[in-house]
Amino acid sequence: MKKEMLLSIAVVVMLSMSIFTYVVNDDSLNEDDAVSDIPDIIVQNDENSNIIELSTAYLGKTYHINSNIKTLVINGKYTLTNEILDGFSICIDSRSTDLTITLNDVGFKSLNGQPAIYSIDYPNSAKYKVNLICNNKVIIQGSDAVSSKSYTSTIYSASINMIINCDVEVYGGNGETSSNGLVAINTHDLTVTGSGKVIATGGNGGNGSDGTKASDGNSGKNAIENNATKSTSGSTGNNGQDGFNGGNGAFGIVTSGLTISDNAYIYSTGGDGGNGGKGGNGGNGGTGGKGVSSIDGYKVSDGGNGGKGGNGGNGGNGGNGGTGLIYSTYSGSPSSLFVLDGNGGTGGNGGTGGNGGTGGNGGTRQLFVVKTPICSNGGIGGNGGNGGTGGNGGKGLIPGDGGIGGSGGHSGNGGSKGVVVADITHIQFEGRDGISGSSGMKGTNGQSGDEVTISDIYYTVSFISNGGDKIDSQNVLKGSTAEIPSTPIREDDMNNRYSFDNWYLNSSCTQKYSFDMPVTKNITLYAKWISTPHPKYNIVFDSNGGSNIASQMVIEGKKAIAPNDPTYNDGVHEYIFGGWYTDSNLSYKYDFDTPITKDTTLYAKWDQITKKYTISFDSNGGSKIETQSIVERKEAIKPDDPTREGGMTYSYSFGGWYTDSSLSYKFDFNTPITQDMVLHAKWNKSNCISLIVSVPLIFAGTACIPLIGYIGRRL
Repeated sequence: MKKEMLLSIAVVVMLSMSIFTYVVNDDSLNEDDAVSDIPDIIVQNDENSNIIELSTAYLGKTYHINSNIKTLVINGKYTLTNEILDGFSICIDSRSTDLTITLNDVGFKSLNGQPAIYSIDYPNSAKYKVNLICNNKVIIQGSDAVSSKSYTSTIYSASINMIINCDVEVYGGNGETSSNGLVAINTHDLTVTGSGKVIATGGNGGNGSDGTKASDGNSGKNAIENNATKSTSGSTGNNGQDGFNGGNGAFGIVTSGLTISDNAYIYSTGGDGGNGGKGGNGGNGGTGGKGVSSIDGYKVSDGGNGGKGGNGGNGGNGGNGGTGLIYSTYSGSPSSLFVLDGNGGTGGNGGTGGNGGTGGNGGTRQLFVVKTPICSNGGIGGNGGNGGTGGNGGKGLIPGDGGIGGSGGHSGNGGSKGVVVADITHIQFEGRDGISGSSGMKGTNGQSGDEVTISDIYYTVSFISNGGDKIDSQNVLKGSTAEIPSTPIREDDMNNRYSFDNWYLNSSCTQKYSFDMPVTKNITLYAKWISTPHPKYNIVFDSNGGSNIASQMVIEGKKAIAPNDPTYNDGVHEYIFGGWYTDSNLSYKYDFDTPITKDTTLYAKWDQITKKYTISFDSNGGSKIETQSIVERKEAIKPDDPTREGGMTYSYSFGGWYTDSSLSYKFDFNTPITQDMVLHAKWNKSNCISLIVSVPLIFAGTACIPLIGYIGRRL
């Protein structure tokens, strides 16, 4: 609600300043907002020729980009020359597609009366986005205003996306005499991404002109001899002209929607208001008319009174400081946005009052016979004019001073006294001198400008933890208090443990900070730590016959570091490491996440590896025997003897298992197995005696082939 009220007030102020037409929503766009009267132009209509090497050849003209151009690259040499090229503007025509403009190391100032980068059809430019990619260094300045009716801005388009890879400085044009400054960036939606800063500064208002001195009063008429016409007083001097007001400072950035990415920053500053002009001096009062002389005995006339001096003109009011930033909605971290309003201008001094006019001289009379001398008096001097009132100071973050009241006019001199001369006695009789007028009063001082209350000024409270864990900074509204952060933690070192004491304003930690104190500026707080020595404990590793493990000294409350696993070999079996245990019986396994609170001995546990070997049987032509898998140092199982078929005259008998194929070493099945083995069968061969028996077969008296059989035995 506060931001909405601030925005509404700011819009009214802007319109009254006549800087430009601020776009709050699309309904407020109108054709009168477009920039007109474009000077000579260079038309970019070739999509393949869209790179500009910015030089003096482009100055004095507007670079006009047609709708078919989608990209434009402008290269400069600002970091080499530090030269701002004066008189270059980029005009974007009506289009429906986005335009990307890349600015590389450029510094330029726009043409007089034109923005630097602008959409000619601002009311319709919300239909497309202008992407500004800024590299190396970019400085863009707006031209100075020529009158208070100017409304142009340095960058002027409805939708702008700035991709910044460097610091980008954008300055609004300064107002000329009594004119308002111009806005740096005027858009409906502004997005800033990348890693850099946008520094936008509104133009300063022009100083007001001084008022002109007033003309003097007219002299009074002289008396006419032997006539009823008397001398008249001089007229009052005219009042001095008031000084002109200073122009208002412009806004840094005006937008409806503002979005800033995490690594980008905006510094938006309003322009300062111009100083008010000095009031003109008042005119001097007119001289009084002279009295008339006589020799005929008539009374001579008195001189006329001098006229009153005119009042000095009032000093002009100082211009209001520009608001740093105007927006409706914001997306981004508060720490990415820095806003500062401009200072109000100082009011002009009042003019000096005019001097009072001199009274007219009294007339003289000559008498032949002196009886009662009659002498004329000098005219009364005119009063000095009053000094002008000083101008009021401008409003701003730092209010402008009020102008000093003008001095009062000097008093007018009285007219000279009249003289009577007697011819017989030659005695002179004198009239009295005219009375001098009073001095004019000093003008009153102007009022100082009001301080503008900015509801969204934030200050940064940073925390340096001095070895502790990181504490995030806070963005605190001006006048509010910072929140007490979570207590930081500092890791103990080999000698000390640390406990947090408090936050201090100085690095030597002597000025303790109170979080009840309102924040009125950026501050840095420093953590103070109290160190105390802490005990250490010895951790011994008993490897139970394994390789040696070095002991450790561990700070109390810290954890021992798990060492590399030891190794163990007894020459007979193989073992694997089974962990560390707190007792020699190996019942309680140790957890290295346990904080150490005493001296500790840890014991290694070893697990014997169970290994098996393969026993294969080569039956050498006999029946197949199944392979066996035997645990290391266990005995193989003797299988059933294999069998082997013999021939007509021989047979085989099994002769046992041997460890070699040459059958030299017979295997003992009581031998512990320590390796893979192949056992080979041995066979004994035996010969046989064969008898042939022939039995004739007679069937029905017919002789047939005899039946022969073999009867044999082993030899």
